[in-house]
Amino acid sequence: MYIPPSFDLKPELVAEHTSNNSSMCSNNEEQPVLACTNEPEPKPVAANSLDDSSTCSKNEEKPVLACKSDEVSSNLVLESLIGMVIESWRFVKSYHSMAIKLPTNDQTKHLNKLRYFQRQLNIQLAKSNISIVSCEGQVYQEGMAVSAINLDEFSHEDTLIVDQVIEPIIMGSNGLLHTGIVTLKKQEGK
Repeated sequence: MYIPPSFDLKPELVAEHTSNNSSMCSNNEEQPVLACTNEPEPKPVAANSLDDSSTCSKNEEKPVLACKSDEVSSNLVLESLIGMVIESWRFVKSYHSMAIKLPTNDQTKHLNKLRYFQRQLNIQLAKSNISIVSCEGQVYQEGMAVSAINLDEFSHEDTLIVDQVIEPIIMGSNGLLHTGIVTLKKQEGK
């Protein structure tokens, strides 16, 4: 999977680069100076090394570009993706709750749009070997990949069911990516 690099602006390099306005291109566009966060002190191209003519040329100064380490970048991308998956899951639940309250004709139209969105979300997640697992209605067992926020309200003898999923379990190709958050209730009749 390709993960695009991320960049950090170094204020001292930007200040040095933008301090010499006479050496800017004729269109007066400032070029960012970007530097790697895992290098001690990047060496910028000298801002005054440009000729004083106000026309752009191919030999003009290029911004200093370097990227963060791949591991840090991929962790940030994965965290962002997990956050987007959780928010998409919440959106689907909210949209479904709203759609079922509509008149029948509108309800059908909106539920079809929702199913399409869910299908596309699952297709895109499958490309990254990520899946959403909901355990709503299942019997709660010790060791489930969830945090039960109201577990202390019950005794050990109670048979509990997952009542509401607040955040789903997210699984990846290497195992658990995100622990779910749930509320529990006693199983009726027990």
